[in-house]
Amino acid sequence: MTTDDPEGDAKWAAVDDAVEMLRDGDRDGAVRELTGVLATEPKNEYAAFFLGCALFELGRFDYASTAFAQAVRSKPTYLGARINLAHSLRMEGRIEEALREARRAEQLAPDDGDVHYALGLIYVTKNLPAVADQHLERFLATRPDIEVAEEVRALLTALRGGAVTTDDGQPPPPRLRPS
Repeated sequence: MTTDDPEGDAKWAAVDDAVEMLRDGDRDGAVRELTGVLATEPKNEYAAFFLGCALFELGRFDYASTAFAQAVRSKPTYLGARINLAHSLRMEGRIEEALREARRAEQLAPDDGDVHYALGLIYVTKNLPAVADQHLERFLATRPDIEVAEEVRALLTALRGGAVTTDDGQPPPPRLRPS
């Protein structure tokens, strides 16, 4: 990615190989590559972000949360990192922290669909279906990918008293926000 920001371009260039590994499904290789980048560039928010994504996909939500938090510390306005931090914290069971991060994301981008998706899943977990419903409807209003929209509609049906579509009654796993 090339921008008008030479420092940002250098940060992106440092993660190119790792992002390609992620696209190819080599999460372990991406973790090794991104860990190396962060060893020399600890404030590279893109390296921290993609490390969080790789770790999340590996089911290492605790480490993913740490990586996303590092990205947010490096760039507090990094919306994708903050949203994914909220998802990771929720998956760890750290619901109040997840809610706090999702609300911060909402302050950055009040109309962002991914913010409302995160908030909706958090409120489902908190057993606040009316509030979850509002956020999930706002998410659907952004016209998300068909697969995710179908999952959210099924979840809304369950929240409104329809058949629960998952064995454990939990919301679907979050879809991570792309950079």
